Amino acid sequence: MSNKNKEYRKKNIDRIKEYQKEYYNNHHEEILNYLKMAAQRGSGIGSFKLGQNYERLGREFEAFQAYREATKSYIPAHDELGRLYQKGIGTIVSPEDAFTSYRRAYEGNHIPAIAHLGKCYEDGFGTPQNYGRALELYDEGTAKGDVDAMVGGGRIYVKGLGVDRNGERAREYFEKAVAKGNVEAHIELAFVYEFGIDTKVDKAMSTGLFKFAAEHGNPIGMVWYARKLIAGENCKRDEDLGREYLQKAIDLGDKDAMFEFAELCYARGNQAEARRLYVMAADKGHVDAMNNAAMMIIDEDPLHAVTLWAKAAEGGNTYAMMNYGLKLAEGRSCVRDLNLARRWLREAADSGEPEALFNYGVLLMSTGVAADTDDALRVLKAAADKGHMYAMYNLAILMLRLQEKQGEQQEVMDQDTLLNIEAPLELLRSSADRGCTQAMAMTAYFLMQKGEDLESAALYAKNAMQAGILEAQLLYATMLIAGKGVPQSVEEGISLMIQCGDKGLSEGYYQYGRALYDGFEMPKNLEKAKSYFMKAAEMGNENAQLEMSTFNESRA
Repeated sequence: MSNKNKEYRKKNIDRIKEYQKEYYNNHHEEILNYLKMAAQRGSGIGSFKLGQNYERLGREFEAFQAYREATKSYIPAHDELGRLYQKGIGTIVSPEDAFTSYRRAYEGNHIPAIAHLGKCYEDGFGTPQNYGRALELYDEGTAKGDVDAMVGGGRIYVKGLGVDRNGERAREYFEKAVAKGNVEAHIELAFVYEFGIDTKVDKAMSTGLFKFAAEHGNPIGMVWYARKLIAGENCKRDEDLGREYLQKAIDLGDKDAMFEFAELCYARGNQAEARRLYVMAADKGHVDAMNNAAMMIIDEDPLHAVTLWAKAAEGGNTYAMMNYGLKLAEGRSCVRDLNLARRWLREAADSGEPEALFNYGVLLMSTGVAADTDDALRVLKAAADKGHMYAMYNLAILMLRLQEKQGEQQEVMDQDTLLNIEAPLELLRSSADRGCTQAMAMTAYFLMQKGEDLESAALYAKNAMQAGILEAQLLYATMLIAGKGVPQSVEEGISLMIQCGDKGLSEGYYQYGRALYDGFEMPKNLEKAKSYFMKAAEMGNENAQLEMSTFNESRA
């Protein structure tokens, strides 16, 4: 059949469906009355059809009663009753009753029930899980031409449930169902080719299969085909059509579509729409959407955000574990609980995600427990090895802290202990080169202490200063005054020093006072020196306070 004929036929079928829908809407009460009379005369088919019509109208309890009445004389009704028990439609969910109903339909040779019973065995729903029995039933249904059984058999092999995973066997089942036009089989086969499950990856094939499923109303197919359209992967790029498919899937209540559309909106700068869709998907249980929604609402609704992170953490989202753990450690918008914080940050770190490793390492650094310190070294090193610049910085700080503690425990600290900074300095430089401004400041300081590579020290200090780190500004000012690593500029250096004091860093005032007192690269001026010592002392600078006491003693 040509594409033109297929399109013509589809339009005719759609017209017929619309006519049937319109007729039903206008005459459903009349139809119900005829079916009720048939059911009252003991017609099993009449009760069955009555149940279908009640269900179509949303009258679920009446549908359940009608199907149950139909089981007295109409075998297919057992299969429908099983579905209602399985999904809790018109009754409570009852796995045992669902299994019993499917089994009765199967025993009555109702072919669709074969796959439904097989799925019960596959999932352990209402009966002990038994993959072998499930596969037997799927094979039986496949031999009888049931497409759901074909899909079930393929699923057993593609997932390796009770058998060795075998993509080739799975494809045999799926291809049979695809040949019969089954939409779910198109999806399953698409995944086999998309991810190359025991076969060569074939994105063109998977795209075509997803397209078929999308065109036939399957939300999973819509989401995947939309991704292909938006990316232009093995098809002509068409973001507008991709958006249309995502919206169709959203209209069907698909949470993955909500999340995917939210991601697209976020990438395109539409924060408000992204937030709305993340929240919608989160409300439907999408774990990644919970984390993202929490990120977007944390400032205005922190309690809701923390609740979402808690749920997403339980659902296995690494970033949610990390974010929830951090909030528990801080005690912000939740009760502070360091033990629970430790648990979630550890679980996040177990994923190997550098940011999670870093945050867990920082928490361990803060406890002061020796065993935690050892773990902190290990965890931070793991994050540093993956290029995390803040992990490098904190690892260097921890190493220096341990060296200092070790030195304090010695009666005499030798010079080698004092200057053993090669490993930390290497980490600091690596961190600084990746953009960590704190590391830039520390690197500049240690290079100055060692008297090595002063040009680099000046550059690190200047970059850190421009990022707003006052200690780096003070160091750069000192280098300008001394002409170390940069062309000497006493005037500029003095200006930067005074700015440090003006911005709250008392050491800026103190260092300028010290330079005036000593006459370092500037005329000696004791009165001016005293005025800056006084400013620094009033800000709590201990060195300046000591200098002021010396001044006062001299005057006395």
